[in-house]
Amino acid sequence: MRYRTTKGAAAAATLAVLAGMLMPVTAAAQSQSTTGGSNEIVVVIANQTSLSDVGTAASLVGAGAGNAVLLAESSETLGTAAAQVLRDYRPANVILVGGTAILSGTIETELADLVPGVSIERLSGRDRIHTAALAAQHAIGGEGASTVVIANGWSLSDVGTAASAVASGAADVVLYAGQNALGDATESALMEHEPDLVLIVGGTAALSSDTEAEIEAALPEAEVERRGGATRIETAALFAGPALAAGSRHAVVANGWSLHDVGIAASYAAADPDAVVLYSERKQLTDPTSTALRRYRPTTITLIGDVESLTGAVEREVGRRSPSAEVRRIFDSSPAAASARAADSSLGGTSPIEPEPAPSSTTLPHDPDDLTFTAIDAGSVHTCGVRTNKTIVCWGRNSDGEATPPAGSFTAVTAGGSHSCAIRTNETVTCWGFNQDGQARAPSGSFTAVAAGREHSCGIRTDKTIDCWGDDRYGQTDAPSGSFSAITAGTTHTCALRTDGSITCWGRDDRNRTAAPQGEFTSLEAGSSETCALHVDGSTICWGAGFFGLNNPPSSAFSAVAVGSDHACGLRTDGTIACWGLNNHGQQIVPTGRFTAVTAGGWHACGLQTNKRVTCWGNNIAGRADGPVRAVATVSAGIRHTCSLQSNGTITCWGINDQSESRSPRGTFTAVAAGGRHTCALRTDDSLTCWGRDFAGQTDTPSGNFSAVAAGGSHSCALRSDKKIACWGSDDEGQADAPSGTFTAIAAGTNHSCAVRTDKRVTCWGWNSDGQTDAPSGTFTAVAAGTYHSCGLRTDKKITCWGLARYGLASPPSGAYTAVTAGSEHSCGLRTDMTIACWGRNDSAQADAPATTFTAVSAGYEHTCGVRSDGTVACWGGLTNVIWRPLGTSAIFVTPN
Repeated sequence: MRYRTTKGAAAAATLAVLAGMLMPVTAAAQSQSTTGGSNEIVVVIANQTSLSDVGTAASLVGAGAGNAVLLAESSETLGTAAAQVLRDYRPANVILVGGTAILSGTIETELADLVPGVSIERLSGRDRIHTAALAAQHAIGGEGASTVVIANGWSLSDVGTAASAVASGAADVVLYAGQNALGDATESALMEHEPDLVLIVGGTAALSSDTEAEIEAALPEAEVERRGGATRIETAALFAGPALAAGSRHAVVANGWSLHDVGIAASYAAADPDAVVLYSERKQLTDPTSTALRRYRPTTITLIGDVESLTGAVEREVGRRSPSAEVRRIFDSSPAAASARAADSSLGGTSPIEPEPAPSSTTLPHDPDDLTFTAIDAGSVHTCGVRTNKTIVCWGRNSDGEATPPAGSFTAVTAGGSHSCAIRTNETVTCWGFNQDGQARAPSGSFTAVAAGREHSCGIRTDKTIDCWGDDRYGQTDAPSGSFSAITAGTTHTCALRTDGSITCWGRDDRNRTAAPQGEFTSLEAGSSETCALHVDGSTICWGAGFFGLNNPPSSAFSAVAVGSDHACGLRTDGTIACWGLNNHGQQIVPTGRFTAVTAGGWHACGLQTNKRVTCWGNNIAGRADGPVRAVATVSAGIRHTCSLQSNGTITCWGINDQSESRSPRGTFTAVAAGGRHTCALRTDDSLTCWGRDFAGQTDTPSGNFSAVAAGGSHSCALRSDKKIACWGSDDEGQADAPSGTFTAIAAGTNHSCAVRTDKRVTCWGWNSDGQTDAPSGTFTAVAAGTYHSCGLRTDKKITCWGLARYGLASPPSGAYTAVTAGSEHSCGLRTDMTIACWGRNDSAQADAPATTFTAVSAGYEHTCGVRSDGTVACWGGLTNVIWRPLGTSAIFVTPN
């Protein structure tokens, strides 16, 4: 980078003012700065929810003022992943970006405990513009800047582009401005640094012509260049293209509309001077990103986020545009965890960071006590409940993770459109699921109530004030002041009950949604277009659109009311439920019995019975009305997807789904096998069905009756009822050339197959690059086939493996086993004491089995899943956010301990 000496007394005076804002947190920290860390590492920390500060932190590291960016989980805590990095690398200096409202004093205390004597500095301006100016001053240490890049501090995709421009060397520092005003702090910084060139990020919609004129007035001798495309994708490419042309070989690609992924991309690229950031749409790789990859052919391409952020179609197109590049994905359970992994890599990659707990999919345990609940809430196409043990389970649609709750203890839960929120026992709010508008990014603090709408959320704090977050297109998050006791969120409106019993509503005001009635009320509930409330005189009053007679409730006395999509239900004082409004899916057909609670969602409703069990009725798309009744019998892990067989015979699949391998069919089954990009299952009538990728005919099942099925890389095999083997699909290595004879067990690997004969000898066929088909002598009861190796369970309950010996694949632990499974380059066995032992490659923790008891285990490509003895599923290893996130299923999802 090229710096010039700052000129003039005025610039020196400005410099002193700015420098005065950058102070150590304590004098003690300042005096200990030479002894705090074990080296001169500098880590820059920002709050993962303050995305402009994330961009500022990335620009600091990109400018060489720090070695790595770490993102704190919240204003009050660093989080386990960030703490691990700090503990292991012991930085000498830490820079906090933002004031104490963003990173509180608790963070400082945590830092001091993790790295005793560390020097802590805080960059905290009046606003994000001032903070960025302070960061720029800190980055260049009193010298001038040759090139400055200016972005709209509220256009977060442009903030990410600006930060990556500094990292790639296109600019020295980043400054922020408003759309129509440069801002005093930025104007002062420009006059101080006197750059030769100012790069403006974005078109006039981002930074107006008036702002550009202010820049030119502040720097009459400087060149001002605007790089603004028609979209944020084009703007990013205008900055990345010159760097790629100049020799940058690493392209980091993020969904330009997933703002947290944008922040992760900027943080990840900041520490790599060879990296540039490009943006894409979620489902397709559009120009000019596609053109840039094709023209400049970077050697490494990193995709940010799982397939919910950038689909498999984008990944395939990236590979086609740069066929020689190494394409990889970076994602984790949170931006904080992802930043910790990136920091670990940039600092040397020696920190033993464990993955943060990611969502696991499972059905409820067999134990009947675990099917009892204290609270339930229905969303659009999913429902969640708080169990009596204070954990949460959800069922129904899960396309955005809305039915994948976090671990922990909770007192309340609310289900929205495609997200959910809950209150923990420590009174903090946690949200999960779709987060495009920030509806799942709950603020810190203590709450007594929370409500999830379609794309927004609101909560009542312990001081009885309201805080809302998420989509605000109709003002639905513009909460009024005052003291409140209850809150409810509809599709695009919100209503709350004041402590004096009156109701206030805000948000979309068409069709009288916010026209709250006068009077004193005890409770209220909002639906898609209507709201109902219980008056102190016992009557029910509804207002809003009033479709299908919803505003005409029965005259019964209710103790609770629930409103869904054009239908409503009330809990009578005698414990029975009455529903009214739309009845196109049986929403009014209420089951008999006595209830203590009722909730209404999108064309379905659920009630909590007096025995604490849940009953649901109405539309059952995605199993939203199935209720919590299922347990897992077995599980099968494929390359990048997983399937489980429920105890009622239905199948649930999740993970990568770009070939429909995770879209399980309806019906009941006795076995399921997840392969490369396809899945096969055995129906209860002994027939076969397969789905997913079919380029080699691997899903073209033969007719007949079968007793077992196995899915390989791109072929499948099954054991007929007469004990003969049938294989189909790819046969380029002979993996589908099944031998003659009779067999009792079958296994399919990537390009080879194995089976146990009726005389208990093992036979293998197909690809034999490492001896994986050279089965040993002896007698066996089960066999497993991986990519380069195979394993068998002997009749004496010991495991023998053959083929590739690397990673210890051929050396299973001693002991007695009841089952064996082989992944790509690791294997696992189920011991007779019901614990799991895994061995082989472990770079993604795929061999780190949890210390609990299991009834089944299955090894995939870089992950492993098992069925715990309580009927729940636990998964571990790589691709955790993908393999643990079910797609559009009807199972119930809990998280592993």
